[in-house]
Amino acid sequence: MNIRQFHIIGSVVVGCNNFLKIKIDWNYTVYIVKEYATHKLDNVNKEFGYREQANQSRNFTKDKISTIKQADIVTFDDNLELEDFENEAKDAGQISATPTTPEPIHYDGHNLMDDSPFKFDSRFKNPCWFEGDTLKCLPYMFLIGVKKCGTSDLFFRTSLHPDFVKPQFKEAQWFARKRFHGGAMDDIIEYVRMFDSVAETIQDNANTSSSEISNLRQVTGEGSPSNLHLNTHWRELPGNENLDEPKYVILDYIQHFLPHAKIMITFRDPVERLYSDYYHEYGSLMKKNHPNPSEFNEVVTNGVRLYKECFKHHSIRSCVFNPDLYKITKIQIQLGIYYIFWEELRRLFPREQILILQNKNLRDKETTMTKVYKFLELRELSSAEMYKVVNAKEKYTRRASFAAEGPMFPETLKLLQDFYGPFNKRMAELTNDNAFLYGYS
Repeated sequence: MNIRQFHIIGSVVVGCNNFLKIKIDWNYTVYIVKEYATHKLDNVNKEFGYREQANQSRNFTKDKISTIKQADIVTFDDNLELEDFENEAKDAGQISATPTTPEPIHYDGHNLMDDSPFKFDSRFKNPCWFEGDTLKCLPYMFLIGVKKCGTSDLFFRTSLHPDFVKPQFKEAQWFARKRFHGGAMDDIIEYVRMFDSVAETIQDNANTSSSEISNLRQVTGEGSPSNLHLNTHWRELPGNENLDEPKYVILDYIQHFLPHAKIMITFRDPVERLYSDYYHEYGSLMKKNHPNPSEFNEVVTNGVRLYKECFKHHSIRSCVFNPDLYKITKIQIQLGIYYIFWEELRRLFPREQILILQNKNLRDKETTMTKVYKFLELRELSSAEMYKVVNAKEKYTRRASFAAEGPMFPETLKLLQDFYGPFNKRMAELTNDNAFLYGYS
C-alpha cells in the first residue's frame, strides 16, 4: 500500500515515547518514530485544506510536526510504503497501521428518546396542548430540504396562506445545532419555547363561541434543511455509541415527538444542487474567497475520490453520515445521494405524510402552492389570495457575481453525473418516479 498521500481524518497528537500518532483514512492509525519521521518528513508538503488557504503549501519540518490537524492533507515526496512505518514502529515496540476502534463517546445531555411524547389537544388542528391556561405548540409541518433546492422561497410562500402562522424564523436549527450548545438547551422544552409566539396567536384566534375553545384552522411549521442532512453529532447520541453508521438520526427524534407531522421535501438535479451549494459554502460563507469553476472542479475531484474510497471500506449509508468527509471537503457532496435520506424518511413516516416536489417545477408557483396547501389540508384560496402568493417577490435569487462565473467545466459535469447517476436510479426505483433520473442516469 503506497502512502504517498493521506487525508488526515482523525486527531493527530505528538505522544510520549518519541512517537508521532497520525490517524489516516478511515481505518488506520500509524505510529511513526519521531526521529524517523523528522528525517523523512523534511521534504513533506502540507496543504492546508480547501477553505481559507486553498492551494497554499509549505515545507513540513521538525518543529511543525505537532501542527498537523484534522482535515489536513499530507503528501510524501518519496516512495515510502506502509510497511516502512510499520517496521520502524515495531522495532520500537509499537503496533503500526492496525485498524482502530473509535474511542467511546458519552453524550452529556439526556436521551430525547426517553422523553414521553406530548399529548396533543384534539381541539386544535396544530399539535398543541395546554399547560395551565397557556397553550404550547410544536410544528404541524416540516420543510426538511433539500438544501439549495428552493426551500427559502417555498417556505416563504407557504407562510403566506392566511391560516399558516409563521414563526419568527424559517429555520429553528434546534435538532441539528442549538440542542448541542450545552446546558438547558438540550431540553425539548427549549424547542417548544421557540414557538411560544405562534401558540399565543393560535390561542388568541381560537373559536370561543361554543362551550369549548378550539382552533381547527391554523397551523405552523419550520423549514430547517439541517433536520434532514446535518447529523454531525450522531456519534454522540445515546444508542449510536461506537457504531459505524447511526441507529438514530434527527428524523427519529422528530418522529418520536410528532409521528403525524407532515413532511415536505424538494429535490433538484444533484449536480446542479452541488454547484449552487459550492457558491454558498465557498462564497457566501467564505467572505475572502472567490469561488469559480476551476476551484469547484478541484474541490469536486478530490471530494468524489474521497467518497469512492470510503465506499470501498464501508456501506454507502455509513459514508453519507460520516461527518469527517464534509470537514475535509467543506461541501455537501453526500447530500445528493438522495435515496439514503429517502430511506430514512420512509423508515419513519408513511408515504401519505410526505410531499415530494422538484425544484424545476417550483417555477409554476400557482400549481406548486395549490399542491402544497392541499397537502397541508389548508383551505383553498380565492383567486385574489392566490394572486398575492404567486406574485410575491422572490425570497432568494443567486448572487449576480456568482452567476457571472458561468457554468461548471464539462469534465466536472461528467464526473458528477457519473458519480450521482447510479444513486439517481436507485431513488427513481424507490419512489417509482423517473423524474429522479434527471436526464442522464
